[in-house]
Amino acid sequence: MPNSICNFDLFPIKNGELFEVKLKAADKKSDHIIRHLQKGKVTKRGFNWFSNLIGILACC
Repeated sequence: MPNSICNFDLFPIKNGELFEVKLKAADKKSDHIIRHLQKGKVTKRGFNWFSNLIGILACC
């Protein structure tokens, strides 16, 4: 029984160029989100009437 999920063959430890590409993409995405939060921009997701109703009720 592996003591870490990285020791399991299904989830190998990622090294190399692919890892760097994914890491740069994650940094770029997090910077984008941080800029939006600092500007106070709200991203609305979910156009379902039920999810909108729950969102409105949760705010009040």
